[in-house]
Amino acid sequence: MDFCGKVDGTEVPIPHFGCVLDEITFKEIQGKLENSDIDFLIKPQLRYTGKTGEQTTMFIFDFSGNPIEFKMLKDEQQLFK
Repeated sequence: MDFCGKVDGTEVPIPHFGCVLDEITFKEIQGKLENSDIDFLIKPQLRYTGKTGEQTTMFIFDFSGNPIEFKMLKDEQQLFK
């Protein structure tokens, strides 16, 4: 796995698939992953605290070994800012 990307001080796998979720869905998926003893590649964490693009993210591997990012933004309008 190549961790050549760095996001807010955390090394992330490149490439990866990511999906943006609303807060309710993100927390629901987080709970299901935790209750199923899924290993997090990157545990749920807040990034860019107090800045444009503030978000909570978590990474897991899918069953084929591909890295998947789940993300929720404090303000979805800031997704690509």
